[in-house]
Amino acid sequence: MSNVNFDIEKELQSFIQQGYTTVFVFKNANVQKIVDEIREFSSDSFIFLKSIQECFISIQECFTQNYIMKRITVDGIECFSIQDTSWRIMRSKSAALAFKEENGEIINCNAKEAVYHCFLPTLDRSPFDFKINADFSTDPSRKHLVNDSITDAALDDLVSLICELVASVLRGEVTADAKMLSLFRGQKSFSSTNQKLISKLKKKIADVRIKMNDSSEISIAQYKNLPEWLDPQEKAIIRIYSQTIRDTSLPIEVYQNYFQVEEFLTEFSSLEYSNEELICILEEKIILEKLPKDTITKMSAKIVKKASLTQRLYGKKTNIEYAFHNIKRAKKGTEILDALCGELSESELQYVNTNAKLELKNKEDPYIVENKNLTNLFKRESYQEVKSSKPKVAKWRSAEQRVVQLEQFMGHSVQDVSRMNVGYDIESTTSKGEKRYIEVKSLNNVNTEFTITNNEYTAAHQYGKQYYICLIFDDKAIYIQDPLNKLVFTKRIRQWEWVCDEYCGIEMPFDIE
Repeated sequence: MSNVNFDIEKELQSFIQQGYTTVFVFKNANVQKIVDEIREFSSDSFIFLKSIQECFISIQECFTQNYIMKRITVDGIECFSIQDTSWRIMRSKSAALAFKEENGEIINCNAKEAVYHCFLPTLDRSPFDFKINADFSTDPSRKHLVNDSITDAALDDLVSLICELVASVLRGEVTADAKMLSLFRGQKSFSSTNQKLISKLKKKIADVRIKMNDSSEISIAQYKNLPEWLDPQEKAIIRIYSQTIRDTSLPIEVYQNYFQVEEFLTEFSSLEYSNEELICILEEKIILEKLPKDTITKMSAKIVKKASLTQRLYGKKTNIEYAFHNIKRAKKGTEILDALCGELSESELQYVNTNAKLELKNKEDPYIVENKNLTNLFKRESYQEVKSSKPKVAKWRSAEQRVVQLEQFMGHSVQDVSRMNVGYDIESTTSKGEKRYIEVKSLNNVNTEFTITNNEYTAAHQYGKQYYICLIFDDKAIYIQDPLNKLVFTKRIRQWEWVCDEYCGIEMPFDIE
């Protein structure tokens, strides 16, 4: 220490007496810059640094901060807390995941927190709302990942850890928060690293073994999903009470203890119960007692539409007689069948009468769209009321631009994304903040069929009730919400497009300028 002045030497001796073994001395340092850096320092930098228990930062007369870390392990899960923040950490030998915790429950990280760590945080966003740590390759700043063989191996380690965690949760072998599985749904960032991670995850997680109610084991890829048009509560009732699908379901406590189990498994398995199996569910008396009448009506309508279409296309008859007579004998059976008449077309109703040997009354054709007062339509659909009775739409504008005008007329915030190839043409946000994804189809008359592409079909499947098809005619528009559940599409082998030749929806007349 011959080159160190007396004051610094005295300070160093003080550190040594306190037990410090390594001390760095910086000459001519920009103190203000150091202070600014320290002030921006985030305590979550310590999450994956297991050997550090306390960090005391002191800049004389400028800044003092003490970070004290607490780590405990409960049921194989490391609980880390620092200041007012808590995290749950799942580790393997070479990777780790950190889930943010609040009031004892796992929550979503914000965008700044949900990043990749290479021991210390980088600036690269995780695909999910939790932290990811592994021995990645980074650029010299250690702020961005580099996609090389080292990073590729680290991604493999992460995928293995995620699969182990998912298997443990679904097999009831680990105690985890109810929301944990839901955090693996909905990719938040689409960087090349994230795309590679998701691709690896989808391939490997499909092979994860899960245990069914009958103690048999299957892979996630073999798991059968209930239709997406059933609500989570409806699915829960069916999983609990249906003898038809009980053995091919997870233990009931897994569905009860973990949020969005069904939705999570749908991400990694494309299998669904067949129409015949859904019919068997409706043949069970206890199901008709437990399910709401609206759910039974919905299931019956979906079954009939698919069975009717199957018979028209392939000549295959579906046995629906016992199920529908079971419905007829149920408590509110008459109400259910009456409601069913309002959901079926004339040909579908005839199919029921013929195959179930019933005499249900024909209803008014649902595909004749009646002109109704637009203001009342707005009220019924919770649209914003407007003063004029009709919007004015310029004839020379494209179909997409016309819909933009209509959405603006309703007080919505609108963006034309028709050139982006995202499966819809218009993004619209209502005054209440509700998102609408609108695909626009220009038709000459109401008898003209329309088609949707695979990309549009996928978007409609993804967004459900938020997805609309807007049919534009010369003097009106017809909005069809959640078209995959309201319409019947036939797959035509041409360019693999989906065809609909019957439709109904909310009609909006407009004047031509």
